Amino acid sequence: MLRTLLPMALMPLFMGAQEPKFVYPLPSDQTIQVTRDVVYRSAGGQPLRFDLYRPSIVQGEARTALALFMNGTGSLDQRNWTQYKSWGRLVTTAGLTGVVFDTHEGGVVEDFDALIGYLREHAAELHVDPGNTVLYACSANVTTGLPIAMDPRRTFIKAAIIYYGNGEVNEFRPDLPVLIVRAGLDGVGLNHGLDLLAARASAANVPVTLTNLPGAHHGFDIIDDNEISRAAIAQTLQFMQTQVRSATQTDLRASEDQAVAAGAVFREDWTKAVSAYESLVKSQPNDAEIRRSFGNALLGAGQFRRSIQEYERALELGNHNVGWISYSAATASVKAGDLEGAMRWIERLRDIDVMRRNLRGDPNFAPLRDNPRFKELAEAN
Repeated sequence: MLRTLLPMALMPLFMGAQEPKFVYPLPSDQTIQVTRDVVYRSAGGQPLRFDLYRPSIVQGEARTALALFMNGTGSLDQRNWTQYKSWGRLVTTAGLTGVVFDTHEGGVVEDFDALIGYLREHAAELHVDPGNTVLYACSANVTTGLPIAMDPRRTFIKAAIIYYGNGEVNEFRPDLPVLIVRAGLDGVGLNHGLDLLAARASAANVPVTLTNLPGAHHGFDIIDDNEISRAAIAQTLQFMQTQVRSATQTDLRASEDQAVAAGAVFREDWTKAVSAYESLVKSQPNDAEIRRSFGNALLGAGQFRRSIQEYERALELGNHNVGWISYSAATASVKAGDLEGAMRWIERLRDIDVMRRNLRGDPNFAPLRDNPRFKELAEAN
């Protein structure tokens, strides 16, 4: 059903008396260098071509990042549609070179890889950097485009943009920022799938941004001529521009391991969480917050005595989150059968009223309910 969604939604717009108009202002011809009808491969005797839109303000031999507009339906005509010609032109205002291309039915992935191969081989003469690519996919093109973007081997794809479409994702790339734009007036089934996709990405703690346009239609960028559509398109351009910056990519890599570990904790995948934090502790042994988080992972995994050791180390290293560390260490101590040790940690909560009062209803502390010291602390006003 998703595969036919794009033609069904957009073809009527092209069949009317007037060709649809892109709703965002486009740059003038003087600011763009356009190279059309470049043959990048042949399939079944049919030449497959692409059009390239490059900002003319780029000087000399400088190579620009790429914005590839996914053709996931095997279309030989998509690059001539107003929507795609307009996006190709528009990304030049963000300093990227737009590429709109043909594919053939039954060989979309192979065509995509062949296109990348061609762009790499001719990068110098085209003045482009295929190693720094943003992949845009909308509607039915998302079905193929999203799995391509999430392939961990395709590290040259630095970001992905998903407009009103959905696709299968087995595992999210933690190094791939994704912008999802949801059209609120779209089909219930499509939007439900997008919601699940965004929720899964959030649970994995990967870099995902969901923008919901409540009153937008499928294909809003050529249907809904209003400021809400233009704001979403402007956000998309800013997203592209930000994600192709080397500083952004460096910062993302720097936090990737911790993000993956935190995502595992959120999903209660304790085996993965413990393994991830073990690696982090080895590489950053004096990071007090990593030690605390490692203690949390060990607590979740049922390794109570090890978790207490990590909480103690976190405090030794100067972690200021004494309340949560003490509360968690007390929980681990009870579960390990060390009730006296638990009381020593609970004593640290004496002056932290909010956390001390939480002890009252926490079932983890049932074994201490009759302990006079526990009662004094937990029940004090």
